[in-house]
Amino acid sequence: MIKTKRVPSKEPKALTDFDDIVSSEGFSVVYPLAAGTALLVKMKMFIQSLRLALGASDMQQWMFEGLLKEVQEIAKDGYRTLYAVYLTEEQTRGCLIAFYPVHLQHEGHIQVPLHFEDLMSLGHRPAVGKH
Repeated sequence: MIKTKRVPSKEPKALTDFDDIVSSEGFSVVYPLAAGTALLVKMKMFIQSLRLALGASDMQQWMFEGLLKEVQEIAKDGYRTLYAVYLTEEQTRGCLIAFYPVHLQHEGHIQVPLHFEDLMSLGHRPAVGKH
């Protein structure tokens, strides 16, 4: 069983938010179980674009603008994009990205794995249980 902790989360609303995400040493993604196929495609395209931005330092600003538009498109379909960049027990900067239904109350925190290895083992998987 993966040990977790609650950390503050944010919605990416500015280009600088993506600086935080790409400065982490690794990230994982949690997709909602209830999202339809078209929405999952948008979410996965967002993650692919984020991966491209990681390796494109000369075009990051332009790519971050595109990522912000993708976040807005996902929101139109009823999901917030949330992220938390935090220090793991090993003092490694990890990032968890989650998609959260807009109609549910969000308390500004998400559960993240304590250990970097556990974070990376999540990969990109559907959420289990409560969003």
